[in-house]
Amino acid sequence: MNFSRILILLVCVLLGASCNEIFEKPVENSEMYINSPADSITSSSFTQTFWWEPVEGAANYRLQIVSPSFKEIRAIAVDSIITSTKCKIVLDSGSYEWMVWAFNNTSNNKGKVKPRFLRIIPGSLTEQPLLDIESPEANSFTGDTSITFKWKPLPVANIRYRIQISNAPFKADDLLVDEVFEGNSFVHNFNGLNANTAFAWKVRAESVSGEAGQWSGPYTFTIDRQKPLKVTLASPSIGALVTKGNVTLEWKKSEESDIAYYKLYVYQSDSSTYYN
Repeated sequence: MNFSRILILLVCVLLGASCNEIFEKPVENSEMYINSPADSITSSSFTQTFWWEPVEGAANYRLQIVSPSFKEIRAIAVDSIITSTKCKIVLDSGSYEWMVWAFNNTSNNKGKVKPRFLRIIPGSLTEQPLLDIESPEANSFTGDTSITFKWKPLPVANIRYRIQISNAPFKADDLLVDEVFEGNSFVHNFNGLNANTAFAWKVRAESVSGEAGQWSGPYTFTIDRQKPLKVTLASPSIGALVTKGNVTLEWKKSEESDIAYYKLYVYQSDSSTYYN
């Protein structure tokens, strides 16, 4: 490390400034390369995937979607800060302009970005992509027996949703739940479980006239009703005398495959006061 860098680091410390702000790469001259949706596209899909290439030096991105245009804003559909470079947005039918730009603590490239046009026209349910699932996530574990199934709604009048749930793997001829209802969430209580049990579920949109969208799923989740085994401490041993300094705490790794994490408690010698 050269002298000038050491000096800058010292200034950061003395002034309380973030050194990331000094050393991060400026992005004001970086271009935004958009993958989707294409500019000036007309789509019958209410769910649109906004996707762009990452910008070197960017900490976050800001996505704005307005209707009908930035020159004549009647409604702001989206104005969000996003950490990733891809997101799904459900939009009602209509005309939109949108733009996304990169930024960090010291710069942004909004000046390099041009608005893009998007038009959504009403389409049939069969033209819509899979519903965007919010919970429970696929292949997730939970200790709760009351499960809320939720997804992003489609902006369509007179629409209902059908949800089907079975034991995993999904069995269409042995359903635990087959319900049709309004709204984009459904709560079901899985009572009487004494062991870990896996379930599978799927959902689709249906119109009152009988038109049906694509099934989203099946997605699998597990309700964990089995307590983990007792952890065996390895080092330091009980009653061991440890000299002052850093101490490495070790325990034997559990052979259970579904352990998510370990929670560590350290007490003082009275066995009741947390070590701070």
